[in-house]
Amino acid sequence: MKSKLILLVVGCVLGFGASTLISWVKTEDAIYIKLDADYQMDNGSQLTKGTALEVDKGFGEGFTRYILYLNISDADSPDSSFVEKDNYKHVHWLRK
Repeated sequence: MKSKLILLVVGCVLGFGASTLISWVKTEDAIYIKLDADYQMDNGSQLTKGTALEVDKGFGEGFTRYILYLNISDADSPDSSFVEKDNYKHVHWLRK
């Protein structure tokens, strides 16, 4: 009985340590850039100079993907019923 309890405690400690380590490794410091000019989006909207974007991934085809985080008040929240998947990303191409 005592050995089972020790095994349980050791398992819990190792599990907690492993999950903490994985969480720490996954939360690297993100790299952000600020736009140096206004950019026009393909849908007609605009990102203004100084907008901060998180660098996501560079591609060999000659472009880099950035993430734009938007904070929208719950009172003004748009209809999100069209989103069918978790982690949904909507792609826009930008040009100066």
